[in-house]
Amino acid sequence: MNIYLDIETIPSQREDIKSDIAETISHPGNISKAETIEKWNAEKKPAAIDSKLRETALGGTFGEIICICWAIDESPVHTHYRKHNDTRWENNELGLLSEFFTEINADLSHPQRPLPAKWIGHNITGFDLRFIWQRAVIQQVPPPFNLPYDAKAWDDSVFDTMHEWAGSQGKDKSLDKVCKALGLKGKGDMDGSKVYDAWLAGEDEKIKEYCADDVSKVRDIHNMLTFNA
Repeated sequence: MNIYLDIETIPSQREDIKSDIAETISHPGNISKAETIEKWNAEKKPAAIDSKLRETALGGTFGEIICICWAIDESPVHTHYRKHNDTRWENNELGLLSEFFTEINADLSHPQRPLPAKWIGHNITGFDLRFIWQRAVIQQVPPPFNLPYDAKAWDDSVFDTMHEWAGSQGKDKSLDKVCKALGLKGKGDMDGSKVYDAWLAGEDEKIKEYCADDVSKVRDIHNMLTFNA
């Protein structure tokens, strides 16, 4: 059974993390006048804090998952998503992970699904699986199945399309470039760096469609790399 997977993440939404980051940001060392420092703090510091905060989206230690999309074999893509400023249980990260784990576990337990499962994604071993596991630990929602978060790119439990295409040191390994190399449609004007701003703007459908489309692209790439297209 093949599980094609992609997640979208945002920076930490915890106020204590934001405060910690703010405390690490200070004016440049070549500024000494009190009025100049005050001006920098008013005009430049907020953007510097925001820039540093956005970096937390790159890891599960502080970053958060807002969208998980997956597909089993050739079935349609499933989507779970968190809306901005929606505090209901099913919309927080705990609810998101709980629902994802429940549905994947049902697929893994289905008598007509061939096992073992293989998790497939673009940089899935370097990002998605460990991010999901870290957030599951933080939210204290244990996966009811073996999540291969520590799998190497060559393990049988995973198929990392980025590593398969470019190797550990290869270039031109972005999903967009691999798609174009294989004659598939590229990613368009949306990418991971724009997800947070889209989330803040309430562009729910845009993010869900972007994440789901990445799953479809990964499936197409996988089929080509395994000569099953």
